[in-house]
Amino acid sequence: MGGLIGTATDNKDGLLSKNKFLFLGYNKSTGSDTTIAIKNINRGSDIEIIIANGPSWSTEKPNIILLHSSFDSGNPNITVWKIMEGHSFNNIRIYKRGQDIYIPNVYTYSTSFSIKVISDDYNTISIISALTNDLNLLEEEKLSIG
Repeated sequence: MGGLIGTATDNKDGLLSKNKFLFLGYNKSTGSDTTIAIKNINRGSDIEIIIANGPSWSTEKPNIILLHSSFDSGNPNITVWKIMEGHSFNNIRIYKRGQDIYIPNVYTYSTSFSIKVISDDYNTISIISALTNDLNLLEEEKLSIG
């Protein structure tokens, strides 16, 4: 379109509404005892997560997961969808605690996470890593992947 549509900003619509635009891109490799945390997920957020085997020699197909959050009241209702099932898919665990999502390391050595967030409230969401043992993730907090 030769730049006719333009980029969405706080003040004008583009390919997306001005109220919903790419807020955060994040790439991180984690070690065997590390968990990625997506903090303060808000209403109407859509999150794409690519999970791949971290070692540089790996040529295995990655996993692609999409999260969508909606609110009735209180904490978000988060739906998790598998888009592409790759290597060690059955080892992926996703936990929800309040407005936060936690994804522990998946592979033996390291896991590469690539995370994109589309949100209408870009001021709250953050992505960090933490030691898995420090989080005390509970089985009842585990989300199913539809």
